[in-house]
Amino acid sequence: MLLPTGQVLFSPSSSDVQCYTPDGDPQDAWRPVITSVSRHGTPSATDYYLLTGLQLNGLSQGNMYGDDCNPATNYPLVRLHNPKTHQVFFARTYHFSTRAVSAPNAPQSVRFTAAHAPHGHYELWVVANGISSHCFHFCHQHPQKPCGCWQEGECHCHKVCNADACCEEVSMVGPEIIELRGQIKRLDNSVRRLESLIKIEEPPSEPKEVTKKAKEEEEPKKQEESERRAGQTKDRKSK
Repeated sequence: MLLPTGQVLFSPSSSDVQCYTPDGDPQDAWRPVITSVSRHGTPSATDYYLLTGLQLNGLSQGNMYGDDCNPATNYPLVRLHNPKTHQVFFARTYHFSTRAVSAPNAPQSVRFTAAHAPHGHYELWVVANGISSHCFHFCHQHPQKPCGCWQEGECHCHKVCNADACCEEVSMVGPEIIELRGQIKRLDNSVRRLESLIKIEEPPSEPKEVTKKAKEEEEPKKQEESERRAGQTKDRKSK
């Protein structure tokens, strides 16, 4: 499995998983190239970002080979890094301009959403086939506060709608809290994996014939016990 970092996970159909880390960097001619990132939506909401560039799908299908392995990776991933908190987010990419392998220096585009990432400044990379573009400085814009004059894609008020700062950032969480959250998440994943490995054995169900026979054998015993209790009750009353 080819990872976005350029590393490769390998397992010979067993629990022995090896990670290969290449030595050196890819050639610049192989890298995707980002030319622009533009926001689309209304002042109060971002529908998506449109990223345009070259070779966004990579120059091959990555680690697809033969009939044994078909996880083609010739499509763009968008990775966001917050230089303040060092958090990394992967945006959802969709609406590719093409799904074909890129021709050298071929212009392409892709849409992505980053609603799960806090607003602010990010370092953005496009990754295809484990090969990353160079860093692109990206502003995840905070939406404008609605002024009540936005209609049919235009502002109809007679004064300028003052927007919030482009990169008004939410209050950042301290690195200790971020690390603690990461530990909790890893622990939760470990518990889920253990639960998936634990098999709850149900008691074997008896055939219907055996169950029916057992009930028929219990009926006379129940009736005899009922008659015995009735006799004891009658004797106590007579005394």
